[in-house]
Amino acid sequence: MSELPKSPIPLGAATLHRLHPGVQVPTYDRGDLPHSIVHLSVGGFHRAHQAVYLDDLLHRAVPRWGICGVGLLPQDARMRDVLRAQDCLYTVVERSAAGDRARVIGAISAYLFAPDDPETVLEKMAAPECRIVSLTITEGGYFVHPGTGEFDEAHPDVQHDLAHPEAPRGSFGYLAEALDRRRRRGLPPFTVQSPTLRDQLARIGTEGSARIPKFVLPSILDRVERGGPLAALTFTVASWFRYLAGTDPAGQPLPINDPMAEELVTRARAGGEDPGALLGLRKLFGDVLPGAPAFVGELVADLRRLYRDGPRAALAAAGAAA
Repeated sequence: MSELPKSPIPLGAATLHRLHPGVQVPTYDRGDLPHSIVHLSVGGFHRAHQAVYLDDLLHRAVPRWGICGVGLLPQDARMRDVLRAQDCLYTVVERSAAGDRARVIGAISAYLFAPDDPETVLEKMAAPECRIVSLTITEGGYFVHPGTGEFDEAHPDVQHDLAHPEAPRGSFGYLAEALDRRRRRGLPPFTVQSPTLRDQLARIGTEGSARIPKFVLPSILDRVERGGPLAALTFTVASWFRYLAGTDPAGQPLPINDPMAEELVTRARAGGEDPGALLGLRKLFGDVLPGAPAFVGELVADLRRLYRDGPRAALAAAGAAA
């Protein structure tokens, strides 16, 4: 068995060969990776999931895509300093019943700090090699008005980006200006990828009376008006309704952390498979959605499956319909 080093080894491209043989390191050439993906806000979710998936693919030699990370906020200076000091390498520890396994991720090969140089960030996004701009920003970065759930166009950062498109502050400003530059240069647009809603679904039960009207219902309203697909969004609401009953499928109690918990639980238990009692909360659902047949019909079917068939079967059915 190889001996462990007596002192910590600084992580970097030049020290990978000194790491313990049990630590997986990049075996692909990182030097010529095109920055096909530009990622805004390199937080824990991106480093532990998205960059890891690409690292897996790079070990298989397909595709030859790399990530250029971007920090948008002043507090991202710490991430800039750490990643650059480590040649943008970092370690992920995967834990399971079989034990811990460490691996070094090499999919991120550059990091830009937008507050110091917005022009370089914009040109990186506008470059022909950029195929995807992904982002994992927090809720505040979507500029949603907490009272109405609508886009807050009066937000100071939004107003700044409209007045100074060449030096934006927010992610939307960077996306708009980079896409406009590509349009003017005759380049196709990049794909915008944001998994933030999926991240919220794991936490949506907490203070759902604030999150659902803010992040889910506006999308449902838009699709109802346009006649678009509702399956995934409706299932989100149905799952929240089932959660509000306060017990899991085995009858074990679930904690309800919500300022409206008492009223929500009372209505959820009174309605059961019928969502009508909860939809009657006009301060949450307004007047349009409770009377929208397409939405209500799918909601009834989803909620019934959750109660009768359990969450796995209901999720499978929703996924097939999406």
